[in-house]
Amino acid sequence: TYEHDQLTIMSNWVRANSPDRFLDIGANIGLYSCILLRAGLVRSAIAFEPDHGNIRGLSANSTPNGVMDRL
Repeated sequence: TYEHDQLTIMSNWVRANSPDRFLDIGANIGLYSCILLRAGLVRSAIAFEPDHGNIRGLSANSTPNGVMDRL
């Protein structure tokens, strides 16, 4: 439920403030970036993930979600 609550707060903030780009620092698999991009709440995102294992997961998650071109 933590992620759901955080995503709701984030989505509401983004709707209210209309940023063009989302910075996802410590992106892990890019959950926040993918959700905001797929919902059309931001035009693009920069996802930074320093762990090589998680980078593979980020790539694997962003491609089927159709957001790789905006990430």
